[in-house]
Amino acid sequence: MNTRVRAPRLALCLALLGSVATSAACKKDAAPTAAASASVAPAPASAAPPAASTVAPALTATAGAAGLPARTPTTAGPLAIKGYPMTEQVGPPETLEYVGWIGDKFGWCEEADGGGDVLPYSCDLVLADGKVESHGTKGEPTEASVNAAKAWAAKSGLPKGTKSPKLVGTWDFGDITLAFQILDSKTADDGEVKATAGLVLGGTVDGEKPVFPFVVAPSTKKGFNFGAAPSAAIVSPDGKSLGVIGHLFGMEFVNSHVAKRTTLAGLAASIYNDTGFRHYTKKEYDKAADLFLRGTLADPESKLPAYNLACTYAILGDSHAEAALKIAIERGGDAVKKRAAKDADFAKVKTAPWFTALTGG
Repeated sequence: MNTRVRAPRLALCLALLGSVATSAACKKDAAPTAAASASVAPAPASAAPPAASTVAPALTATAGAAGLPARTPTTAGPLAIKGYPMTEQVGPPETLEYVGWIGDKFGWCEEADGGGDVLPYSCDLVLADGKVESHGTKGEPTEASVNAAKAWAAKSGLPKGTKSPKLVGTWDFGDITLAFQILDSKTADDGEVKATAGLVLGGTVDGEKPVFPFVVAPSTKKGFNFGAAPSAAIVSPDGKSLGVIGHLFGMEFVNSHVAKRTTLAGLAASIYNDTGFRHYTKKEYDKAADLFLRGTLADPESKLPAYNLACTYAILGDSHAEAALKIAIERGGDAVKKRAAKDADFAKVKTAPWFTALTGG
C-alpha cells in the first residue's frame, strides 16, 4: 500500500472531540481538491437547514457493489458534530452576515477587514465542482461596488445571521461520531511562522481513535492565521451534502473565512477508510476489511475504500478480493489496473486467471 499522511507535520492541538490524534494515512489516488480530501468526492457537499427527517444514502449493497459480502446496515443516527456549535467564542467576533445554501451552491457574505475608508464586501459561493463563484467587490472597493455587492447578498436567498447555526438532520452512518479538530499554529523563537492554524473535520467509528480526512483550512508555512475555529456546518437542501465555514484569525493581520463542501456519503466513506487503514498498518486485516467494506458500501463514488478492500481481501486469501477489485476498477479506471498489477498486497493472487484478466497482466 502507498501511504499518505493527511495532517501536516505539526503537533495537533486538543480536538473538539476531546483527544489528540494524528490523522491516518491511506492509499493515495488523486491529490486533495479544493472541495475535499483525496478520499472524499468533491461534488455533491438553503435558505434554511433541512428538516430532521433528512437521511443520507443507506449503508446497504449499493450499485456497483455486487459480489461483496452482505453486511447489516448501520443504525441511523443524528447528524451532529461533537463540540459544534462552540459554546465559547474563539477569536474575534463573527463578521458573517449571510451563510448557507442557495440551491446546490454553498457560501457566505461578510464585510471584510481592510485598511481603507471603504471596507471590501466579500460574497463567495462554492459550487459542486469546488470552484468559487464570487459576488463581492473586486479590486479597490468603492461605495458603489460595496452597495452593489450588499444588494446582491440581500436578494440572493442566503440565510442571514452571524451565529453558528445548529446542525439539523439524521444520516445512516450512526456508528460515526463527527468532530472538528483545530491544527495548532507553530512559531519559531525568532518569530518565523513554521505552521499556520488549520481546521479539519472527521470523526470516530464505534468509539475508536478519531481520524480527520476532510480539510477545511490546511495548515501551511505561509500566513498569519494563528487561530482557527468552525463558523458553520450546514446540510444542503437535498440532505446529501455538508457545507462548512472555517474562521481564520491572527491579531490584526487576519480575520477571514473559508468555505468547503463534501458529500455526506463521501465523508463517511473517508472516515471508514482512514480508520480501516490504521488497522491495516497493524496487520489487523479482518477489522480493516470490515471498515473498508463499510466505506465501499457507504459511497459508490469513493475510490479508495474499494481498492483497499481488494488489497486486504487478497492478503487474507478471501475470494471476495475479485469482486472488490472489479468495483475498484469500475470506480478508478485504468489507473487502478496499473497500481494493482504492481501492488505487493496482491502477491497471493498474481497468477490467478481473474486477476490477470482484470489487470491485463
